[in-house]
Amino acid sequence: MEVEFLAARILEQLDAHCFNRKLPGIGVPSDLHLTQDGVGIGFGQFTRNETLLMICLGSVSAITGKLYAPMLSAPVMYLGSHSGPVLKKLVLAACRDHPVALGLPALAKRLACTGGDGQMVRAGPDARHNSSAACELIWSEVHDNPDLTCTVWDNFHRVDNATMRAVRAVPAAEEVFKVGKILENEFGYGEGSSLFRGVCNFLGEPWHAVKGTGGNRKVVYHTGTPGNILQNFRAYAVGFHCKMEWKRQGHGKKSLWQTRWIPGGGNSN
Repeated sequence: MEVEFLAARILEQLDAHCFNRKLPGIGVPSDLHLTQDGVGIGFGQFTRNETLLMICLGSVSAITGKLYAPMLSAPVMYLGSHSGPVLKKLVLAACRDHPVALGLPALAKRLACTGGDGQMVRAGPDARHNSSAACELIWSEVHDNPDLTCTVWDNFHRVDNATMRAVRAVPAAEEVFKVGKILENEFGYGEGSSLFRGVCNFLGEPWHAVKGTGGNRKVVYHTGTPGNILQNFRAYAVGFHCKMEWKRQGHGKKSLWQTRWIPGGGNSN
């Protein structure tokens, strides 16, 4: 543990040195951007462990000339820390306490923008989502200029929101993704996953991982959901019959009605 601790401290010092190196040709350190997001520790979307605020600091490397954004810090998000003002304090404290020593005066000279997902960024006047506006609060704390706000709601989440809104506008498409979610719940985890593998083996068909719509999976992953339903259709049908027979024999926690019924899709028989 002592070796790991010392190694982590040395890496922090090296990161600080890289962040503060002057760029060749212009003779000043790179401008910086801050990215932050809350991440649960553990497996699955809903974990029973702590949530960390992952903070990354991006800059142009004085060595390679390329943009890079290593993790700066990961403070624990304690109870009640999901509000904008508290998130702002966590981020600014991490910048200040890291060996790079980015207090407010240093950030005022070098912070070019800050961003994250919709929980962190309020975005423009047309935004429809609830947000802590932590990024806007960080920016206003660092830069005393109400006429200029450089915050970025990341494209990854914006494209996903737009795509799923388009899906919800088409009932047939929405139904396909609902079925995909149900199939993931039934055959993507635990005993259901083992059952699904066994069914594929019994039928002599290749096993293809279930592709539902849960968790943090986004657009590119979701494009495989409709094809996955067709690809595994026979195995899914047999799997549901196995689950119903298992329930008839007195096993399992779900009722027979829950096992037979797919919302919006009718009786699986």
